Amino acid sequence: MALLSWLTIPFIGRQHIKHYLSSTMFISFLIMVESYIAEKKKWWIFPNPPHRYLTGEAALLLGPFLAGSLWIKKFTYGHFGRYMLLNIIVDAFFVYPFQRAMSRAKLFRVGTFKEYHLLGIFLLKAALMYVYQHLVVEKPKSQRALKNNPIE
Repeated sequence: MALLSWLTIPFIGRQHIKHYLSSTMFISFLIMVESYIAEKKKWWIFPNPPHRYLTGEAALLLGPFLAGSLWIKKFTYGHFGRYMLLNIIVDAFFVYPFQRAMSRAKLFRVGTFKEYHLLGIFLLKAALMYVYQHLVVEKPKSQRALKNNPIE
């Protein structure tokens, strides 16, 4: 799954990767913190992590999440409604049919969280990633452009 996701990244384009990577990495860091808390609180459970030094989320975070976030931002950034709609579709697919299949395969299951909690947290992170991109990445660029080209 992670390998397949990485094979799509060259098709995103270097400028898009460079432009959207910082907001994706910001949310990835928050997800790592969240996964530590989730493990302690048993919000969700990965019975067989891929490696003893990696959390179960690592394969999803480094694969489909990273590539998927870059693709979604490439096609929808600048249109918040489209961005959130696409995230709702993708996240609902992950939370419902994909998560249920993973649970039957004993790879991942929801613990103390309900499925709708998981969907809500995914959508909150998607909105936070968009806000970070807008306020931290885009806004300083527009302010630098104004400093370099003052209106006379």
